[in-house]
Amino acid sequence: MLPDRERKLLRILYNYFSVRRRMPGMIELKAKTGGDEVSIHQTLQTLADEKYIVWEEGLSVEQIVILEGWERKPSPDGKQPLAPHIESDLSYWTKY
Repeated sequence: MLPDRERKLLRILYNYFSVRRRMPGMIELKAKTGGDEVSIHQTLQTLADEKYIVWEEGLSVEQIVILEGWERKPSPDGKQPLAPHIESDLSYWTKY
């Protein structure tokens, strides 16, 4: 389960991109989160470490790529969130 700050920023990125078809800039992220640049960078790095986004420190925030727009469901034992299951065969394309 993501902490509040990470979950909020992930939803901001996802919703912003869904509406405008581009990622927000740092000024827009500061306005929407109410945070400063350092805390936003730390939060983005956490999301990148947990594989919710692709972003490298030092690159502009407009270059973020979202891998998952929602937080992962917890595993049945409640310890570790499950990563999305990707089927390795063609059944993904043939299931209707």
